[in-house]
Amino acid sequence: MRSPVLRSLALVVSALLIFAAAGCSKKATKPKPGGTAGPTTSQQLAAADSILGVILSQQSSGQPTRPSDLDFSTPYNTYQSIYQSDPGNHHARFGLAVLGLASLTTNTEVNAAFDEWSSYLASHTPFVRPGAPAPATRPLGIPAGISNSREAFRLPYRLVPLSLLAESRAALIANDPQISRTQAIIRDLVLPKLDQTIVHLDALAAGDTFQFIVTPAMQGDPDASPVEIDVTDLLAMRSACNLLASLCNIAVAYNLGFATYDSAGLYAGIQPGSSWLKLASGGASRMGMAQARLLNSVDDLGEAITSLEAESDPQDDDLIKIGPQGIQQASVDSVVANLATVRSAILSGFTLTEDWDHDAGTAELPLTLRVDKLFTSPVPDWKALLPGYTGSVTSRPHNRFYAQFVGSHTDSLATFTVPSAGIYQGNYYLDVYGGQEHEYVYGDDQIVVGLRAMVHTYYLHVQAISGWSGEFSASAYFYGSLLFATNQKAVGAYASYSLATSSVAVPVITWNANDASQWIWPDPTFNGLLPGFSSSNQMLTTFGFDPAGWSKVNVLDFTQ
Repeated sequence: MRSPVLRSLALVVSALLIFAAAGCSKKATKPKPGGTAGPTTSQQLAAADSILGVILSQQSSGQPTRPSDLDFSTPYNTYQSIYQSDPGNHHARFGLAVLGLASLTTNTEVNAAFDEWSSYLASHTPFVRPGAPAPATRPLGIPAGISNSREAFRLPYRLVPLSLLAESRAALIANDPQISRTQAIIRDLVLPKLDQTIVHLDALAAGDTFQFIVTPAMQGDPDASPVEIDVTDLLAMRSACNLLASLCNIAVAYNLGFATYDSAGLYAGIQPGSSWLKLASGGASRMGMAQARLLNSVDDLGEAITSLEAESDPQDDDLIKIGPQGIQQASVDSVVANLATVRSAILSGFTLTEDWDHDAGTAELPLTLRVDKLFTSPVPDWKALLPGYTGSVTSRPHNRFYAQFVGSHTDSLATFTVPSAGIYQGNYYLDVYGGQEHEYVYGDDQIVVGLRAMVHTYYLHVQAISGWSGEFSASAYFYGSLLFATNQKAVGAYASYSLATSSVAVPVITWNANDASQWIWPDPTFNGLLPGFSSSNQMLTTFGFDPAGWSKVNVLDFTQ
């Protein structure tokens, strides 16, 4: 049985592959002609292997518990030195390919960058990082290392359109204050490492004969079976790396940061014509590279499957294989069938027939999406695609916590004045949110008046509390017998409010139009992404826009 190291840490396992000692493999690889293998190189390899032994010992004992706690720098530098003196040494080249990616997981800045960009894509909630960060060994959810059958062909291509549209989504929402730093890390650290890894994998896969055996000793389990790494595995790894490189190029193609992260910086950033959401310097070429890398990823995955299906040697020890212990043939066939669709969409777009207006009473419509235009003719400024507007900012409470002001049932007194004795009833509800008060009433007018007065007494009290966020909700009701004239009665009531420990600036978009009929989108095709639209009305109707829901002033309160 394989050790927990192999089961839980894909990149750590990948790192182990480069350290297998010569002569202990099931299938030995022949040294390349002209190589410089000799005593010096062997000693260096042995030193790297000994360091690996320490890492394995620590990992198997539970210390450290994350790949980012491990130090890959020494073995990486060893293989770098060997490669520089002997570029034909495939052992060293394989080590650089795998450890180059593994070294990303040891860098806390790189980990933070991936976590923040992942959060940005997932929910795009500025200033707040929701949920748990992605595992360090799967940046953006992509297993960019040597993968087993269960992971190798499951690449999340859906992240690409999400990443491409992140800028357009950001056009109406303030930005995470860490994004500028994240972009710099991705541009200066991650992409160069990915590019180096892909170059090494290109060379290793070119000969179509690469093999590497991970011995039981390297797995930290003497009872484990040897594992063969071959060209299929390299192609699958290269596919994942190309997909990750595509996403990273998209991530740095546009200016996403503000000059300052305060109300002044936000105000300047959201103005029409500002640099925010414009193509960065070299951004157009970044988008072109993103398309090229994405196509390479699709092609690599197809080549990996072709290589897998052509393998004729025993498959029991293969990491990626078809069969009961690997990937099912039906799954392989499904991937192959979908790859053609994905490739075509990247190059020329695709057409979907859907219920775009979410109205069951209307027919589904075909809609052509030219995804390729996002790469080949990237939007120069996402803000310019919006109807004419002016930007401003306002303050909203942040880091709320809720409190109860009064209990329920009969611990509140209300005063009712009625014209005659009898049975009366009434309900009153007040909701205060976003600077607006909304009330809902039911029952006898005299009862509603008394309940309203009581609730507003509570409301005035809450408004005076330090740190009140502006949110208040209360309900009160009464049913019972009253005497003529004035009565004071205990009523059922409940009230709650929220306090905030801080406040943040949020953007306000005010359209130049005065009503929905004047709301004209300058380019309903969105720079060619939706070529079928010739007018704002056609675009809005297709997507089920309701003029009754149009608002001239829009507070984009991301704190909710």
